[in-house]
Amino acid sequence: MVVAARGGIATLEATQDLMLMISWVDITAALLHDTKPLFPLFAPMASALVSCDSALGTLPTPLLSAINDENTADTRFMDVMSCMGELNAVAALIRFELAVKGNVIWDDEEHMGFLVNPVTHQLLDQPSRPGPITRWDSISRALRVVAMIWVIEVKRKCRSYPGTAGARISTLLTMLSSKSNGEHLWNTPGLRLVRLWLLVLCSISEPNDKDLPKSMEMIASETKEPKPISW
Repeated sequence: MVVAARGGIATLEATQDLMLMISWVDITAALLHDTKPLFPLFAPMASALVSCDSALGTLPTPLLSAINDENTADTRFMDVMSCMGELNAVAALIRFELAVKGNVIWDDEEHMGFLVNPVTHQLLDQPSRPGPITRWDSISRALRVVAMIWVIEVKRKCRSYPGTAGARISTLLTMLSSKSNGEHLWNTPGLRLVRLWLLVLCSISEPNDKDLPKSMEMIASETKEPKPISW
């Protein structure tokens, strides 16, 4: 309503600070409620995104084993994988800045938002797919949830997110549970490694008192099976 009262988004695009504020509010609200952003990504932020092929080159190691001939033609799955590559590149940059500047980087919310908000917008803006849910739909949904958990944790470090990742951690643990057909879904060595990686991320992302022991129990169960010893 405020934007409309000022003549619509097109009349505000020349004011960069105002557009950054609108993008921050829009993306934060969409992240809180897991809805699509109401506004397109601000152009200077969109330019920070790299191509899908480039992003796949920066995928976290466990996810490399999840790509095969069966799913490379699945646009939604590959879009999520591209976002994971983007976030891994952002994580590498954050680690570098931490090593150079220390914890002072968390005081610069504007800079951190410029790093993570473009990928967050891309994750939240993905269309839902009608029709039967495939295996790769389920896996991409789990990856999308863990990506949002990571984004929330980064934003919380900057004191720029009015909530926690608790609900999404619970959702992801349910997705990964054997009671939700998880054993059938993650039944290849590569995908079981991905599942273990997701469980570890859940366990270190401020789970609540109920979800922490649940995640640790699932990790213990998973590591009893023969796996690659590292990623």
